[in-house]
Amino acid sequence: MKGPATLLVLVLFLFPVFSAPGNLLHAAQEKSRAEVYYNQGLAYKDAGEFDKAIAGFTRAVETDPSHAGAFTERGLLYFLKREFEKAVADYGRALAIDPFFLPALYSRGALFMRTGRYDAAIADFSHIIRINPLEFAAYGNRGVVRVVKGESGKAIEDLTRALELNPNYVEALYTRGIAFRNTGRYDEAIEDLSRFIELNPARGEAYYERGHAYLEACRLREALADFNWDIRINPGHGDGYFFRALTLDRMGNAVEAAAAYEEFLRKDIPASGDSHREEAEKRSKALRSKGEGSLLLAPCPMPVSPPPDKLEGEWDQEG
Repeated sequence: MKGPATLLVLVLFLFPVFSAPGNLLHAAQEKSRAEVYYNQGLAYKDAGEFDKAIAGFTRAVETDPSHAGAFTERGLLYFLKREFEKAVADYGRALAIDPFFLPALYSRGALFMRTGRYDAAIADFSHIIRINPLEFAAYGNRGVVRVVKGESGKAIEDLTRALELNPNYVEALYTRGIAFRNTGRYDEAIEDLSRFIELNPARGEAYYERGHAYLEACRLREALADFNWDIRINPGHGDGYFFRALTLDRMGNAVEAAAAYEEFLRKDIPASGDSHREEAEKRSKALRSKGEGSLLLAPCPMPVSPPPDKLEGEWDQEG
């Protein structure tokens, strides 16, 4: 007859054998239930019912606390609802479960960029690149952050690498064009932005950015055409009106420039700063008082190659 100690050993040995399948079955059932809640959350998210979607993702993580995808999706919805700290917490939970979960890293990096935490955003996108050096979007996103942060030289490197990995990644062309302009490489900026416009002719902001490159390169007629296109596509873009007026001013068209400044002031639409309104008021008064031929702004030198006789998009005063 076996003693108590022997029986205890047998019980300890046999217990996992008989109970493990039940535990595994229960765990599998819980994961299956969590997946149902997760899919419900996705359906509500796609329908724009964010509160119901959050409830679905919450039930998913309560049922399966290791569901990194549900934490990430809930974090994204908190991000969209501007509940940023809740979003950061959810992304952190997802990454605690799986430090290599790229959707959480991308989403948290985007949130950090949106909230001005640029170094943290760069760190997340850099982590993605370490995980997978072929992630072209991570180079692109890091490039965007670096442009915003004022590191356009580094941004050009990132965006060039993104385009090497995916030549069809057209958003990188747009951002690299801005970075080239910021570093005074106007011809390259114009080339990138022109390629982007060929593929996205309805994106007014691209004409605006290329217009700046032309303006800074003293190619004034091309700049004027682009600012005209910008405000045609985006009639509520105040900066487009201001820089159209400034370009006419640089060209020495006093009457047209004064009228353009006054149009900008009259529309009373948002611009990037109060300084634009102050400058527009000052310049319109100066031009009206001096009349045609007055040029108080420093003129640009003539461009190396003369512009064409007529530029597509040149402002039609009768239109």
